[in-house]
Amino acid sequence: MPGTTNDDTRFTSGESRVRGVLTANRLVLLAAVPLFLVLATIAYITVQFAANENAAQRLVAHTYQVIGALRQVLVDAQDAETGQRGYILTQRDSFLGPYHAATQRVDRDLTRFKELTADNPDQQHRSQALATLVRERFSASI
Repeated sequence: MPGTTNDDTRFTSGESRVRGVLTANRLVLLAAVPLFLVLATIAYITVQFAANENAAQRLVAHTYQVIGALRQVLVDAQDAETGQRGYILTQRDSFLGPYHAATQRVDRDLTRFKELTADNPDQQHRSQALATLVRERFSASI
């Protein structure tokens, strides 16, 4: 047939083009795999950092709750002490109402502090010591 040759040059140039494309694809794949691994590692580290940050924020919030509970114990203890002093100095029964109300609040606040520190044996020991000191302080006869 005219125009048809059994020449192998046509296939050879086509094969070299296919080889060139395959080589380029391999190079892209070789570059993409490490890039993907780096991005996956960065994503993992970011998620871990966020989780650690969240846990740290919860601990900070818990610490502020414990501090708030202790402040409330102090405020109520001062209120009870003020009522106790007022009654001792004046012998007026009007000071006993605030005294009794404040001593009940102190007990409630000490219980709250003990609940908040249930995971810490040192603080549990301190809460027992604080409760003992508060009871001794208010055990004066009125």
